Amino acid sequence: MDDIFDFTQLDDSIQELESSIRRSSRAILIVDDEPENVSSLSRTLHDYYKVHSTTSPLEALEIIKRENIDLILTDQRMPVLLGTEMLQKVREISEDNISIILTAYTDSADLITCINQGLIYRFLVKPWERGELLTVVRQAMDKLSRDRIIRRMIPNQVVDRLFEGALEDAEPGQGKELECTVLFLDIRGFTALVETMEPREAFAFLTSFVTTLAPLIKFHHGFVDKYLGDGLMAIFDRQDHFKEDSLKCAIALHKETVEYNRIHRSGNVPSFRDGEEPRKPISIGISINVGTVILGAIGSRSRVEFTVLGDTVNVASRIEELTKALGTSIICHEEIAAAIPEIASRRIGEIALRGKEKTVRVCDVFDTDHEELRESKLSYRPSFEAAMKDLWDSDSTIRNRGITNLEHLSQNFQDDQLLQHLKEFLCLTPIG
Repeated sequence: MDDIFDFTQLDDSIQELESSIRRSSRAILIVDDEPENVSSLSRTLHDYYKVHSTTSPLEALEIIKRENIDLILTDQRMPVLLGTEMLQKVREISEDNISIILTAYTDSADLITCINQGLIYRFLVKPWERGELLTVVRQAMDKLSRDRIIRRMIPNQVVDRLFEGALEDAEPGQGKELECTVLFLDIRGFTALVETMEPREAFAFLTSFVTTLAPLIKFHHGFVDKYLGDGLMAIFDRQDHFKEDSLKCAIALHKETVEYNRIHRSGNVPSFRDGEEPRKPISIGISINVGTVILGAIGSRSRVEFTVLGDTVNVASRIEELTKALGTSIICHEEIAAAIPEIASRRIGEIALRGKEKTVRVCDVFDTDHEELRESKLSYRPSFEAAMKDLWDSDSTIRNRGITNLEHLSQNFQDDQLLQHLKEFLCLTPIG
């Protein structure tokens, strides 16, 4: 009698499992060409998850486009598309989900290959058992949660480039050279700004602001390498397009900051802040440099951090300091500005940066200025660039000619902040 299986224990185990799976907002998409299978799976899962279902792989793809699907539970052998073929197309729509395949066929070798490639999490052989199904689905949801946390902390681009998607292979000291652009964004006057806030309010402000900007970086094929408290650092490395991507992103970030100010930092003081000063608009400075960096893992076996290192990063940081000194919003390496000539910019020339022996050719990007100011700057851009070229000449006569011409321009165009700041900057920077 000791060898007889106690089915009451199995029932108790299933009940315990079911009670541990609380009803959640997690969404499952069931795909099977046999309606009775769809109904059976839906009945099993609908008490614990939000269930979408269809008998058509093509309709499944449409559902994924319009719904936030966490887990896809699909049959393998279906008309029109195999389950694995459908999941390949799902990847083109969204990778923020996890997949399980149900199959009654002996094609396990192909499915194991798909598991190794990360296309599916597990496969279950029909006929499936209720307890096993619930367990595997819960495990898949747990893995999805962990993966989402990791993706929020470590950009997919880092994992894919260093470890071909297998983060568990991460070891300190691993690195890879990248040709890329490096973008720094700085919140101007950040220290003075947060001094007027309680710590919780300062944290909420930063979260609100970077949450607004971060999607623009992803949209322009970049990723945030790190948040810096008073700004961020982003990398763009899409082959043959990273210069254009980063410059377009800088323009978008500036425009989004203007919109953020309109929504969050303008208008009357709300009732819950009655008696306080109106919030001042946020101002940002952006720099972009181009070159080679090392993307790698540093630290120890107990804790690894991912970052990019190299002189390209250091120069980008120094260029960002230049935006403050010159009163400009966006300064980039000359190569980057040349990648999109239609974006309004002007050559500042070869600048000696703090702590750097080599000079760097940089441009002022003024495409985000209001139309009247932008057109004004375009009208005297040739004169400005000629004066700046003279300014850095080794011949003192030519250099003095450049200074004189810049002084004339600054007197005639007093709303040009770069011209006004150049006076002070030239007093602090040796010429020649």
